[in-house]
Amino acid sequence: MPADLRAAMYQAAAMIPGVEFVDDQATLDGRTGVAIGRVEDAWGTRMEIIIDPATGEFIGEREVAVRDLADEGLPAGTIISWTAVVIDVVDGAPAGGTPYGKMDPCDDGASGC
Repeated sequence: MPADLRAAMYQAAAMIPGVEFVDDQATLDGRTGVAIGRVEDAWGTRMEIIIDPATGEFIGEREVAVRDLADEGLPAGTIISWTAVVIDVVDGAPAGGTPYGKMDPCDDGASGC
């Protein structure tokens, strides 16, 4: 995504009620970024997006427990889930796949494909 669109997306996200800068040292998959998050009181978690402060690039997301979640046996501060995003420039796409990805509607033998 071009830098101007990323900037617009982050500015829009900052206007969502409850969104705040959470951590300027959030680490995902060995990379450190800025966490921007919003607490979901009903779940007892904070959903965060992690941004590389040098480039503005989205590097991932995580969900963190903001209170003890006794039913799951998780103390406050536990990272519940995370996803790291890596972007590389390559010479070509890997072999295989379909124009529709995994869910190719023509794979089920439907007529008209």
